[in-house]
Amino acid sequence: MGALTIDITLEDGRMIGGPPWYAGNAIHALGGDAMLYSAVGEDFPEDFLRKLETTGLDTSHIIRVKDAKTYSFKPFFKKGLRLLKLVSEGPPLPVYVLEDFDAEAAIVSPVFKEVGVNHVKQLRSRTQVLSVDLQGFLRQVDSDGLIFLRAFAANDLLRQADVIHCSGEEAVALTGCGNVLDAAMTLSKLGVKTCLIGVENGLVLIDERDISSIEVVKPVAASDATGAGDILTGSFTVLLSAGMSAMDAAVRALEVVARSLVNPPPERVPVNLEVTGRLCRVAWRRPRV
Repeated sequence: MGALTIDITLEDGRMIGGPPWYAGNAIHALGGDAMLYSAVGEDFPEDFLRKLETTGLDTSHIIRVKDAKTYSFKPFFKKGLRLLKLVSEGPPLPVYVLEDFDAEAAIVSPVFKEVGVNHVKQLRSRTQVLSVDLQGFLRQVDSDGLIFLRAFAANDLLRQADVIHCSGEEAVALTGCGNVLDAAMTLSKLGVKTCLIGVENGLVLIDERDISSIEVVKPVAASDATGAGDILTGSFTVLLSAGMSAMDAAVRALEVVARSLVNPPPERVPVNLEVTGRLCRVAWRRPRV
């Protein structure tokens, strides 16, 4: 659940994007069924909708909002850093669309304000595994449309979710810590049940007992990591809901990401994935406090 987007490339081309696309493809590739809950504008291309349908994703809960634009983002580089600009802001997803929601797992992954805490609360009693990506809760936009991160009062959200996902940068911004490890320790103390923190060439996993670092054995040199976090969250959620432990699901989900990043966006995720977790390893593990 989150915004389907029109992503603008560095060359000013347009391609489909957003958490429902990347997470949905990962879920489908691992044998799961993905229902997309999203609101788009009148400018969302018909060929993007056909692409979603032909990929095997359930589009019956996608709402096209009259007189609205679709969320659109464009990356650019400044002093060697990859930054992101909000080109157009899309419509919010009405909470009422969740009235008939009934599934084993749900992923709430906003890009920027289109879904919120009310959606999370609605889903809490309607699903067994609830994953929340913090990205869109932390994002703010300056006067030039540039995306930056700002902490928010997250305690209630952290307690509602079974799984939290964020990048290392987002974890640091939320907690105010100086590094990812300290941020992980702080999130652990705040009571998160399970947390995936994406870092370069791997992730930090907080599970019921431990904080662990999981790395890709042979990292992929990908200059564009578009969709990586959504692929990770989608893969982890479907594997966890299938009965895997958090550690086993994390190792395999990271393998899905590693195998996807060799392909350029938007068609990143290989079809009919069979993952073993052998492409990844646990670098260290320490008890959760």
